Amino acid sequence: TFGAWPVARMSRNERKVVIQGPACSSSKVLGWFSRDLMSNGTAGTGGGTAATSPEIDVHGFAFNSSVLWDPERWGRYPTSEPDKTR
Repeated sequence: TFGAWPVARMSRNERKVVIQGPACSSSKVLGWFSRDLMSNGTAGTGGGTAATSPEIDVHGFAFNSSVLWDPERWGRYPTSEPDKTR
């Protein structure tokens, strides 16, 4: 299971605090929002709208990496033999 969490970005030089995160309905991510706490403005995308996607950088998302390292979820197991498919 992948998860998405809101992330706060603070800029001292611009005196700005922005919260970015997923716009969800139940267990589905429908889009992404960005809220400037200093001006109380909100922008977002999703749900089949024609709006342009907001910029999302590495600070704007996270996921549970244990999914990547769990061989049972990928239907294969680690082996000591080298990969011969290449």
